[in-house]
Amino acid sequence: MLTKRRRELNLLALRPVRNVLWETSAEGRVVLLVPKFRNRLMVRLLVPLLKRPSVKLTLDAIGSDVWTLCDGETNVGTIARRLAEKYGDRADPGHDRLARFFKALERDRLVTMVQ
Repeated sequence: MLTKRRRELNLLALRPVRNVLWETSAEGRVVLLVPKFRNRLMVRLLVPLLKRPSVKLTLDAIGSDVWTLCDGETNVGTIARRLAEKYGDRADPGHDRLARFFKALERDRLVTMVQ
């Protein structure tokens, strides 16, 4: 999915935008509601038959903080700074960890990275 143009982009300048619904657990963690189906036909035919149309994915404390900052306005560089301020060494290696996290979120279409 990464084109040559995409590889040249600066991750720290990109702004993540959420693509799925979410809620907060009693412990204050973010719980993503990941749809089981994204294909329109499957959604129309199968989702009404399901007890739960989505899978709940609970993020850890750092992931929860990152998710709440994925508002489409805050860039990855700012998110990295805020994590470093709040978690210090626990968030290290900050940029590598964030890069892997956002790559996974984007791969699963949970966020979209915009300039």
